[in-house]
Amino acid sequence: MRAHKGASRGETGVRRDLRIGETLLALRRERSLSQQKLARRAGISASLVSQIEHDAITPSVETLCRLAEALSVRVGAFFVEAPSDSVLVRKAERGRFRHKSGGYRYEVLASCSRANALASVRVIFGPGGEAAHDAFARSGLHFAYVEAGRIEFTMDGMIRELGEGDSLCFRAERAHSWRNPYPEEAELLWVLIDRL
Repeated sequence: MRAHKGASRGETGVRRDLRIGETLLALRRERSLSQQKLARRAGISASLVSQIEHDAITPSVETLCRLAEALSVRVGAFFVEAPSDSVLVRKAERGRFRHKSGGYRYEVLASCSRANALASVRVIFGPGGEAAHDAFARSGLHFAYVEAGRIEFTMDGMIRELGEGDSLCFRAERAHSWRNPYPEEAELLWVLIDRL
C-alpha cells in the first residue's frame, strides 16, 4: 500500500491518521470489485462505500466489520500497514477517529497485521452516544471491559447496565447495541476476536 501524504505511523506500522478510505479503496481494487458489488456483499449502500473511500465520513465499527467480511480480511486490515508479529503502540501513536453521528470515538490499541485475528480498541462514548450492531455472519467473539463511567448494553431485548470494572464477552453473530444515557463519558476496552 502506498503511503498517504502526511501520514504518520508508529513503530509497528499502525496508522495514526487512520485513512480508512485509502485502505478500503486499495483492498477493493486488489479484489477487482466495483463499489456496487462490494456494497451488496457488505449489505450497505454503494454511496456509503464511496463516502468512506473519499474519507468523507468515518465508518462505524459495525460497518468496518461488514466491509472486512465482504473483503475476506480481518478488521485489523483497516488499522495497520506493515505486517508484524509483535506490536508496541505508544499512547501518542494510537490511531484515532470519531464517529460523529454516533457520539463516540475510538483509538486503536493494537492490531498486529492484516491477517491477525485480534484487534483492540478503546471506545469513548460521550453522553448520549450510541452504537448498534446487527448480527454478523462472520463468527468470532467480542470482549468489552468498562474502564470508566457507565453504559447500557442491549442484546436479545435485555438491557444491562455496566459500570466501571464490569466486563462482558459474547459471540459476534449476535445483534447488540451500546448506549450512554448518563451525563459522563463511558470508556471501554473493546477486543474483537475474529474466527481463527
